[in-house]
Amino acid sequence: MRSGIFESGWGKDLSATKYNNFFGIKETPTTFKSYKDMQDSVNDYARLLGEDDKYAKTRECYDKNKGAIAQLKELTSAGYSEAGNYFETLRRIIEQYNLGKYDEQLKKDKGLKERIVVEVPTTKPFKPNNNNKNSDRNEDISKY
Repeated sequence: MRSGIFESGWGKDLSATKYNNFFGIKETPTTFKSYKDMQDSVNDYARLLGEDDKYAKTRECYDKNKGAIAQLKELTSAGYSEAGNYFETLRRIIEQYNLGKYDEQLKKDKGLKERIVVEVPTTKPFKPNNNNKNSDRNEDISKY
């Protein structure tokens, strides 16, 4: 959910509205993939994180219930996004909207592990801090 919020600009970016690409997944290094609908995009994102070996540590964090921030740290370390402020921006989204609660719920309800529930908060959208000191590609995430 947190990646979809960031990558699609709360579902308002062209990638989401025209191409149903809510996670910034690329077809080639210079073009983004196009999907028939949001569910197709969610399924491909889940497949990517679930099957690509470079996200093994991200999956391990989830399996060991280490929490949303630990998962995000591993996702960032694996190079998921080219955005230099990816970790810090998503960390703030997780905290502002208490998105970690969804990971906790998935662990409690084993049946939910096999499906993804898309839920958009009705509160004011997150505004990135443009004064972020960690705006370069080599963002320091070691303190998390």
